[in-house]
Amino acid sequence: MGDKTKALRKENDDLKSELIALKKEFQSLKSKMAEQKDYNEAAATALSTTQDVQFLVDSYVALVKPESSLSKALENVSRRLDLLSVKVDRIDKTIDEMLYYSY
Repeated sequence: MGDKTKALRKENDDLKSELIALKKEFQSLKSKMAEQKDYNEAAATALSTTQDVQFLVDSYVALVKPESSLSKALENVSRRLDLLSVKVDRIDKTIDEMLYYSY
């Protein structure tokens, strides 16, 4: 049982490392999205004031709509990462209990 438990522990540790890397990548994408939003808002406000109001409204809608769906997608990924993290922690706790009771 010792070798199987050690292998399970190693696999779980690898999952933890991968999860940490995914979370870092997710935060990086979230930051880039915020930067892009700020850039788009600055570009929209820099438009000439003589432009048609309808054009501005259409531009705003075009900017907000994709951002909204992207935000929902990011939130969904965030929830999935959190659930995965809970499951990995639960497996880690189970492995610890197995090791404790095996001696």
